Amino acid sequence: MPDVLFYELISNEANRDKCFRKLPEGENPLVLLPGVSNLMRMEVRNNRPCGIPSKQAEKMRYQFNKKLADGTLQLTPDQQQVIDERRTELRNDVDGLVQRVEAVATMFPGLLGGKDAERKAHKESIEETIGTDRESLMRFYASFEIPPLDGKPFPGPERLTPNWAIYRWLQVNLLMGVDLLFRYKLTLKDVMTEKLATELENDILDSHYVIVGALEGTLASGDRNVRRLWRLIRAKGELIPTSRASR
Repeated sequence: MPDVLFYELISNEANRDKCFRKLPEGENPLVLLPGVSNLMRMEVRNNRPCGIPSKQAEKMRYQFNKKLADGTLQLTPDQQQVIDERRTELRNDVDGLVQRVEAVATMFPGLLGGKDAERKAHKESIEETIGTDRESLMRFYASFEIPPLDGKPFPGPERLTPNWAIYRWLQVNLLMGVDLLFRYKLTLKDVMTEKLATELENDILDSHYVIVGALEGTLASGDRNVRRLWRLIRAKGELIPTSRASR
């Protein structure tokens, strides 16, 4: 189970019990995968790819509290604080994504003007480049001013390949930035509402599924946006189901 899925289940108070009733019972029912931020920290710390996420999972004995499935669980203040901190982190990620749209505009100014059909064709060309052209992608990466993480610098572009979480993070964030620039140009800050911010939070959560799935080599999702990102980054592995998403 990806870290992002557990967060979505545990934070969904209205439907938490329904979600957990669908999960297996007993000891160690699922492998809990590390989150994207943890995988990237691992890469920065060790200066090498994080590897397959399931092989990096913490080895521990655990069992889901049965009250999660019957709807009677009351989170402790510490547990609620963890969820609240994650929500705050996610909203900060939205702010970062909005700021990156401005950087994307300097990379791809052609998305700001012209006829819609021309802009759409340009967008699709950019998406193709992000998904298939490592050399161009690394030029974009080198143009960013990325602050150190936990006091250590990010690896140089010459080291990054598709088996790095950082590489996949760069791909999906550029793709999201390109899509937002195409849709809103440079008006995103002006039109931001709580509803739109929540939609962007969902997009970011979607991107985490894609990153972890690409590193793992398999992804099961019927979500249209998840499947779109998976295909655009040219992930190697199995996408389940194979037919087009219904949502």
